[in-house]
Amino acid sequence: MFYLFSTYLVIQIIGLGLLPLTIKLFGSLTDKGYAFNKSVSLLLTAFCVWFLVSLHLFSFTRASIIIVWLLLVIIALVLSFRPKRKNPFSRPSRQSIAYIILVEVVFLSVFAFTSYLKYRTSPIIGTEKPMDLALINGIFHSSNFPPNDAWYAGETINYYYYGHYLIAFLAKLSSIPTRVIYTLALPIIFSLSALNIFGLVSNSLKKKSSAVVFSLLAVALVLFGANLDTPLQVIKNIITPGSGLVPNWWDPSRVIGRGFLHNSYITITEFPYFSLLLGDVHAHVLALVSGSLLLGVGLALFIRPTFPLVLTTAMVLASLSMTNPWELPGYLFLIGLVLLITKKRRFSYILIGLGSLFIFSFPFLNNFEMIHAVNDPRPFVSLINDITLIGRPTLLSEFLTIWGTHLVLFVISIIVYIKKMSPRRFLFFSLPHLKSPLTKEVVFALIISFVGWLLVVFCEYFFINDLFRAPLERMNTIFKLYFQAWLILGVGGVAFIGNLWTYLNRRLRILIFGVMVILISGNLIYLIYVTPSRLSEFPKKMSALDGTKYMTSGTRGVQGDLAAINWLGQNA
Repeated sequence: MFYLFSTYLVIQIIGLGLLPLTIKLFGSLTDKGYAFNKSVSLLLTAFCVWFLVSLHLFSFTRASIIIVWLLLVIIALVLSFRPKRKNPFSRPSRQSIAYIILVEVVFLSVFAFTSYLKYRTSPIIGTEKPMDLALINGIFHSSNFPPNDAWYAGETINYYYYGHYLIAFLAKLSSIPTRVIYTLALPIIFSLSALNIFGLVSNSLKKKSSAVVFSLLAVALVLFGANLDTPLQVIKNIITPGSGLVPNWWDPSRVIGRGFLHNSYITITEFPYFSLLLGDVHAHVLALVSGSLLLGVGLALFIRPTFPLVLTTAMVLASLSMTNPWELPGYLFLIGLVLLITKKRRFSYILIGLGSLFIFSFPFLNNFEMIHAVNDPRPFVSLINDITLIGRPTLLSEFLTIWGTHLVLFVISIIVYIKKMSPRRFLFFSLPHLKSPLTKEVVFALIISFVGWLLVVFCEYFFINDLFRAPLERMNTIFKLYFQAWLILGVGGVAFIGNLWTYLNRRLRILIFGVMVILISGNLIYLIYVTPSRLSEFPKKMSALDGTKYMTSGTRGVQGDLAAINWLGQNA
């Protein structure tokens, strides 16, 4: 409990200290960015520390982190100071207090639930867990950046390690052992991402009574929903008793190619809740915080672009690119669309944003060496030549199993939009100039949905020709881009319908809301059905926040490994 409380307290303190800066940045939003406060404060503090340490101006110590955070707090207070103006913190309305309480309840609920799941499934063994812990350990024990490589003495980590750095950053600040912070890493990621998703949808909707409901639906769909594989398997078992189809927690992550060439055509159709059950603290999951925050920053940019927001966007993009570079092209395209449509100083903002992104990423890029196949000396920019046409496309049944819910939500929104808008309003470029208060929010939801579907469609025609060969050639492309699209389409689809809610009569509202609840409930069957079976794989005696506890109850050889680990931790 002490480690849980320490983690929660550290995140709260970081956020509260920089709340004035958040209000300044997100002043155009209804909640002044309160839902994004924890994520943007953590990312900003961690980035400033990383940048200064990378320039060898600071060492990576707890004292350095505190000094940088205090400097940022002072800057935030100075920038937010307005003489002879009303204090934004004075006399908050009942509605504001209720919203703040709700945001905190969402954060605490997600953190508590996911922490329990990780407590029950904490052993750091199998898949990529040892690798991820080694990255966190290497960073934690480094005084300068780029951090030390835990496998190769005297060398530095040549990997997109920034997401692991965020976890090591919290471990360093809170003095929590890395074997414990590893267990808490995914709860931290999920709870922060839940706030970003909640904040994006709630700030997109003007009608507060429906905003809360849609915001919670978006959180449920993106972070705790799954594709429709599990409910389809359950239905097949009901229709055909004794069919032998037993839904499990693993199968929905391997939907594409399951029945093709006897399972030899392999792809990965992972989604966040599967990642939580699997337990790997890997790049694509760590990027959820940056990606979800970037959508929120994009909304603020779209409503009222400012120079500080552009710099914040560049900082979040830099964090994302150093965490999971696969997602950078999609989010760059999304932010580019946002700035182009806003028209106000768009080319200046784009140039400033790109320049800042390069500067912010330079310490990482300067020390990063692209991995190539054997005898492939081509530079990194040759990646564009590696975009290759796919051989076998996704079957329609597989596609609908994964994207069925998102597709139905999007189609319903488009039909309602066409029916309720006049022909003049349907013209894309006239939308930003309408007098309707929902105009910009509708357009932003369209942009999100467009980019999400573009990523999905790209995967149906192309793949990145990386180190994997047939039948694995599409594996990374589907894995990385589908995971990114899952977040974007989940948020965009719910926000799109929510923004059109006021245009619907009572009967249509009941009908469409009923369809939404049925669809999202289908996605949540996975959580209800397979979570107990996943937990049953771990004896309760192994439950702990310390991910190495399982080694104390194993064989003598495993205990010897633990003794060696402890010795290295104390002496190396």
